[in-house]
Amino acid sequence: MKVRKITWAVTTLLVVGILVLAASPVAAQRKSLEIWHIFTNEHEAAVIERAVERFRADYPDVDVTITVTDNDTYKTKLQVAMAAGTPPDVFNSWGGGWLEAYVDAGMVLPLTEALAKDGWGDIYVPASLELAKFGDDYYAVPLTLAVVVFFYNQQLFDQYGWEPPETWSELLDLVADMRSKGIIPISLANRTKWPGAFYFIYLAHRVGGHEVFLNAYNRVPGYGFDHEAFVRAGELIQELVRAGAFPPGFNGLDHDVGQASALMYSGRAAMHLMGSWFPGQARAEDPEFGQHVGWFPFPRIEGSSADPTEVVAGGDLFSVASTTKHPEEALALLRYITDEQTAADWTRATGRLPAVIGTPIDDPMTADLMAYLENAGYMQLYYDQFLPPELGELHKDTTQAIFGGTMTPLEAARAMEAKAKELLD
Repeated sequence: MKVRKITWAVTTLLVVGILVLAASPVAAQRKSLEIWHIFTNEHEAAVIERAVERFRADYPDVDVTITVTDNDTYKTKLQVAMAAGTPPDVFNSWGGGWLEAYVDAGMVLPLTEALAKDGWGDIYVPASLELAKFGDDYYAVPLTLAVVVFFYNQQLFDQYGWEPPETWSELLDLVADMRSKGIIPISLANRTKWPGAFYFIYLAHRVGGHEVFLNAYNRVPGYGFDHEAFVRAGELIQELVRAGAFPPGFNGLDHDVGQASALMYSGRAAMHLMGSWFPGQARAEDPEFGQHVGWFPFPRIEGSSADPTEVVAGGDLFSVASTTKHPEEALALLRYITDEQTAADWTRATGRLPAVIGTPIDDPMTADLMAYLENAGYMQLYYDQFLPPELGELHKDTTQAIFGGTMTPLEAARAMEAKAKELLD
């Protein structure tokens, strides 16, 4: 009988304890945040995870769920979530027209007031913040910057006595020599379209300068996306294709599964036009190859008066959805994942360029690329991120078609201008 009484008493105490705990302020006040990003690389994902862990330690009443999605899938996934009014609290962003569409729809929280407190906004490279400024407000904060340049296999260049080209003619001569040696001159996997778009942007700017693009976008009379600079950019792309610069079937190869990188790692390809994240990626995926990577700027075009120091660049930013139920905590999380410690961890782990001022940079190549970006005459955000989404997608579609020879440069330019008239006039 005593045993039964004790058992009953213990059971009663347990039930009462559970009920009290369930009714306690701690249990009732737990909050949840969700963050989405595209950093599928394990080293990059680990940096974000560590930043979130620091946040969790300081905000023990907040549960944070991290969802990682590859780049192209992410864009569609977020678009669907935005349309349904159920975006994550914090989400990866690139600024430009892609983000502006969500800003215009009222789905993004303005950050201007928060950035003015405690000098938060002062820690970032100003140009990186400008990527997400619309009107008088900022709508994202940056973690990284990236500049697009040619990377090359130093061992192959040394073996054959090749020198990085400075002009378009020198690049074509180099392509011919590489082909004669049985080497694929330039690695390109263009199924996802954005890798090939780098060529179009650079060539348009090397021919006409950034003013042509801005004037076309702003609908300045006499300018459009059928301007001769855009047509010429397409012609130069097809010149490179005819020269045999790229691997067979390049428009069907998938960059996102590593097919372009694999050609570089194996020594089958000598050069690769890619963002400044490539060296860090190479060191992680193929440490031996990663020790023999060099870089050079996109060549200038003889006879052009355009500034040859203009660069194609962008950044990874983060925004807060206006629909978040916990804006104070979401802003705090935003700060943790883009603060000085995260930037330092990111640069150390990935070799990528930081958007936070004063971040220590130990790697000489990363430091050189950062200096190159800082000294650029102009920083052009990737067109597909600068332009409204529909026009940005058409830009990638038409550029891929130029590479594949299924559209002439003039046809592609006219298609872009026709869509621009629908969306921008």
